[in-house]
Amino acid sequence: MYMDVRQIQAWIEWSAIREMTAGERKPADAPDVSASLFSDLLQLYLNSWGEGKKGPNGAAFPPTSGILPPVSENPLAPASFSVKTGGPEAAAGTGNTVKSGAPDNIRAIIRQAAERYQLPAELIARVIKQESNFRQFAVSPAGASGYMQLMPQTAKSLGVKNIFDPYENIMAGSKYLRQLLDRYGSVELALAAYNAGPGNVDKYGGIPPFKETVHYVRSILKDLKV
Repeated sequence: MYMDVRQIQAWIEWSAIREMTAGERKPADAPDVSASLFSDLLQLYLNSWGEGKKGPNGAAFPPTSGILPPVSENPLAPASFSVKTGGPEAAAGTGNTVKSGAPDNIRAIIRQAAERYQLPAELIARVIKQESNFRQFAVSPAGASGYMQLMPQTAKSLGVKNIFDPYENIMAGSKYLRQLLDRYGSVELALAAYNAGPGNVDKYGGIPPFKETVHYVRSILKDLKV
């Protein structure tokens, strides 16, 4: 049974109008008919749910369906995802181990990016190695530039002013990787989108069947626990 609250309100208003039009003077100690009517209707409504859950006093709780609107879920909303890391550094909240042959001059930047964007530093280092082999001024035929091979349009959207500046490049690339992780909820898909573009990941509903992309994801994740 579903009872619209507006029906109860309408009945109360009708009852009040009937009392006024009847021309009868209500004594000061007379009960409030409207309040009593509302109470009776509400009790009737609650008692009609014979199979609802029981409260501590044995009273029936009406189900929420039909009373409150269902919570709408946005299927396009990005999934929240945190990359987990292991070891004592993870316990300290850093996850800043940098291997992969990263040069000393960018290790501190990688660690800072890892802490800011909640990514394992080694993941960032491996992306840099795969993208540019740690070459600061690397430029691809498509125009991707710097350590993390940012496309000019992507770099601009991330607020990069000097795409070859190590700090700006690595910070922006790490931020973009974080965004992809939040969007797809998967390290594999985030890496695939970083390499082949989000459009291709969406198009194929997963890692695109490109040899380069498949190799890219496997190479970065090899022996990397995330």
